[in-house]
Amino acid sequence: MTAVRMRFEGANPAAQISGRTSCSRKRTTLSAAIPEVARRRTSYGRVKYAGIYPGVDVVFYGNQRQLEYDFVVAPGADPKAIRLDVEGARKLRVSARGDVVLAFRAEKYCSKSRLYIRS
Repeated sequence: MTAVRMRFEGANPAAQISGRTSCSRKRTTLSAAIPEVARRRTSYGRVKYAGIYPGVDVVFYGNQRQLEYDFVVAPGADPKAIRLDVEGARKLRVSARGDVVLAFRAEKYCSKSRLYIRS
């Protein structure tokens, strides 16, 4: 298995993070620093980062045990502001359809492109 690290280059570090689509289950977590304190945490099916770039939000969610994300671009916002820095892949390219294709030693991964324009 290959580890890939992705970050949003030049993104707003103060983007507003909010949980969307609350899951019915709650998780109990323990702190290593304070082992006697257990906390109930809400799980979310989607997490939104609002304003990651001017007029651009990103929504993360799980799909078939894979982490996926969608960019939501407001009218008039420039999708070219979106910049991804990817580490761990041997080669990265954008297909003619706009999909991101990562090449590793023995395999390829294709991330389907989704861009939503807010009306």
